[in-house]
Amino acid sequence: MSAFESVARAQEAVRGLRDAGFDDNAMSIVSGDQPRTAERDSHSLLGDMGVPVPDAHSYLHTTERGGAIVLVQVDDARRAAAVAVLERFVPIDVHADVEAGDRHAEVVVPVLEERLAVGKRDVERGGVRVYTRVVEAPVREQVALREEHVTVEGRAVDRPAAAGDEAFRERTIEVRQTAEEVVVEKQARVVEEVVITKDVGVRTEVVHATLHKTTVAVEQLEGARGGYESYEPGFESHYGKTLAQSGVTYAQCTPAYRYGYALARDTSLAKQRWQDVERDAKAGWEAQQLGTWERFAPAVRRGWEAVIGAGDNSSKQQHHA
Repeated sequence: MSAFESVARAQEAVRGLRDAGFDDNAMSIVSGDQPRTAERDSHSLLGDMGVPVPDAHSYLHTTERGGAIVLVQVDDARRAAAVAVLERFVPIDVHADVEAGDRHAEVVVPVLEERLAVGKRDVERGGVRVYTRVVEAPVREQVALREEHVTVEGRAVDRPAAAGDEAFRERTIEVRQTAEEVVVEKQARVVEEVVITKDVGVRTEVVHATLHKTTVAVEQLEGARGGYESYEPGFESHYGKTLAQSGVTYAQCTPAYRYGYALARDTSLAKQRWQDVERDAKAGWEAQQLGTWERFAPAVRRGWEAVIGAGDNSSKQQHHA
């Protein structure tokens, strides 16, 4: 059994074994591309071959990182020949590979933060609709009309006939009479204008939203140097001087000291002042329902200041001791 850095290299090793006369049925490749059920079968197969459990884990760890294992079942007489063939394809040391992977392993914790993007869009908010209609309205106008009337009358005279009288000559005389009549003419005139305009105004509207972000709190594990335990003597001293007379026990205050300690370990809050984080600290404390904020706020603040370094000199000395 040998491990290789890639499936392709393992396949080359299998071809080398085949060329050396080894039976295909006696060879197999185990890789990370196999389903979970096959992975469990691989554990069983390595166990059946007498591979110790720690070594089996080391070999299968190689497959998780893109490598592959070549398994060959041969008798003792051909074992050395099989090993010689596999060595030509440069197998890897699984134990060294696992140790190196452990040394260089890193855990990446993404810190997410929502950001508010405010845009604008046009919406309809009513308006006006203007109609025009044609209506009829009767009108009355007085017009003075001139009329001519011809009057024929006779009058008695007695004078000698003059030359211009054209005596004894027949004539026809016409005198026409005229009159004015009403002629109606309609003319369209613009007497009024209806003007429709839009006034554009700008108003300011405040947008309220709740954004979420990821905060990272770093706390030393139990027993590690610089962890919560290194601050605990200072917390006990603070309790005795400040909170012992308030009727709460130190055990009741311990979650508050731990909460303040954890807040100070939050990398996004570490450089802020207590006045800047107190509101968020209060909201987080009340969400846990561990007691009223007013009662335990001094312990929370003391836990914060002990880590940040804003407390008294005794707490700083305790931290650096």
